[in-house]
Amino acid sequence: MSDAEDRILMFHGTSTKHLDAILSRGMLPEPPVRLSALMAEANDKQGNHTASFGGTYMTVSHSLAVSYANSAREHMGGEGVVIGFSVPKADLVPDEDEILFALAVPLAHSFGWDPEAGEELPLEDWTRDKAAELGRKFASQFGIEDEEAFAKVADCLDRMVSATLGEGWDHDPALFDPEGNDFGWSSPTWIRKLTSTPEGMVLYREQMDAMCQAMAGADPWRYPCDLESCKGRILYPIGLAEGQGCFIVSVGSPMEPLKHFDNTAALTGREIADLGAFEFLRESQPTMEM
Repeated sequence: MSDAEDRILMFHGTSTKHLDAILSRGMLPEPPVRLSALMAEANDKQGNHTASFGGTYMTVSHSLAVSYANSAREHMGGEGVVIGFSVPKADLVPDEDEILFALAVPLAHSFGWDPEAGEELPLEDWTRDKAAELGRKFASQFGIEDEEAFAKVADCLDRMVSATLGEGWDHDPALFDPEGNDFGWSSPTWIRKLTSTPEGMVLYREQMDAMCQAMAGADPWRYPCDLESCKGRILYPIGLAEGQGCFIVSVGSPMEPLKHFDNTAALTGREIADLGAFEFLRESQPTMEM
């Protein structure tokens, strides 16, 4: 398993409604209730393709985790809780929403999209060669260098895009226009079209999940497209004791990060992250090299 130099400090926001379960069993990859499902239901804007995949979602941004904790408090009740993790980078699977966001412009360019031409310039045809070229270029932007990963990303892209276009595609530039997202969410127009049928929904969730898993180990600090916060997920159960995989180092409120559980002594000193409320570690543990 990854050694100290390959770990990162990440955070997850939830509610005290789940505090007893977290402190007794840790984090499960398939929890009984997901905040994303509750938020999608409350907003009722895009349907259930926005529901989370398997795994525990987390972010390098402590402030973003606080915002999720506040959302959990709003949708689930209780008080906000922020959990800190020591995460092996090799185990981190990129967040699917951020993958779609980062993919928007490169995918449009692969069709010959021109923002200046608008609807006056129809998009080009989609080919397997374009999928292979885009898969390699896109994955490498995330620090991926594995040939098998390139091939898997290309295959998943090809299946999703081909299914979206179907037969009789009119080459409408609006379908892949990066500025065409509705409601300020990260799902672009072509994904909403793909998931508009039950068959397309199943294909999207299978292929998008497989594409993200092929990119496991992507560097959280090399996400393209100027993403403000880098998120990902861990696919196996996460405990409270130091082990070979990801483990919990803290459970607390946004203002008191160690209120419920403190295992920060297990941090190696080489984790790099937006510490946020953990800034005190710099002073309280002078041997740490954050």
